[in-house]
Amino acid sequence: MLWVPIEVLFSETTCRLLRWNFMPRFYVHIKENDHLIQDEDGVDKPTVEDVRAEVRSAARELWTDAIQTGADLDVEAFVIADENGREVITVPVEEVLPKRIRDKH
Repeated sequence: MLWVPIEVLFSETTCRLLRWNFMPRFYVHIKENDHLIQDEDGVDKPTVEDVRAEVRSAARELWTDAIQTGADLDVEAFVIADENGREVITVPVEEVLPKRIRDKH
């Protein structure tokens, strides 16, 4: 029987050699008014920038819906946390607006 230390078995190099694809899990919480709506499921993406791109797309959709319906946009920001629960980055919904509108907002 071959004994392999766990840190070697799950090392990045071993995973690549065995074609295991472990991606980090990120949680996208929604800051709305004065509270934070927790993302319980999370999303597996290679980098936080991949998550940020997805969040920016969601923010555009929220603005589109708000403009089309004339509703207020209660979402202030998306808070991206890593799998340990640490906040990695906050993406304000205004970030996706054109600069001239963002400056007036």
